[in-house]
Order: sequence, then structure tokens, then C-alpha cells
Amino acid sequence: MAKHVSKTAKRYKVTDKQRTSNAEEPALAFPADETKNQRLELRLTKQQKEFISKASSVSGFKNVSDYILHIAISDSKTIIREQQLFELSERDRISFMDTLQNPPKPGRSLKKAMTSYTSFQKGK
Repeated sequence: MAKHVSKTAKRYKVTDKQRTSNAEEPALAFPADETKNQRLELRLTKQQKEFISKASSVSGFKNVSDYILHIAISDSKTIIREQQLFELSERDRISFMDTLQNPPKPGRSLKKAMTSYTSFQKGK
């Protein structure tokens, strides 16, 4: 009998190479050789723990800690990237609106192009 794997489990199923990969933006990458000496505590119900344990197992992780760390880091990176894109988009919008409201004076190339276009239009 084939084992059913949900779409959610497939989403988080990763290889050992992916788990240790640092091929990301430098700001979101973590040194692979850094010693893990910090703790993060979590209280949950028995049902929640069993549910998470099952997802960890189905996803191919060695233990629940690795699974939770992978999910937390992955989701945190997504949230941070989205925030950075939003900030960049807002900054770009402000710059764009400022340029529209205060356009720079035409340069030599633009003046030449306008003259050529005017001459072209008159020749039609």
C-alpha cells in the first residue's frame, strides 16, 4: 500500500543538501559551522506535539527540532524578504512620484531627439 503524502508535507520535504545549503542572499544566510548554543522554548498541547511530530516524520526530518527549525527559518526568511520588497517598493514609489512632480531639465540628447522628431513630423 502506497504511503499518502500531503501537499503541505511535500512543500517542506527537503534533502540534506538543501537543509545545509547557504546559497542565499548573504543577509539571510547562516554559517553552517556555527555552534548551536541558543535555546528556544515552546509550550504546546499533547495533540499539537503529536501533530508536529507526524509532520516532521512524513517530511523526512531526523527529529522534531530540525523540522521546527527548518520551518521557522524558512518562514522567517519569506517574511523578511516580503518586508524588504515592500520597503523597496515604497522607496521607489516615492522616488518616482518626486521625479514626476520635479522633472529634471532636458539634457542635450533629449533636446536633439525632440528637434529630430519635430523635423520628422514637419516632413510628413
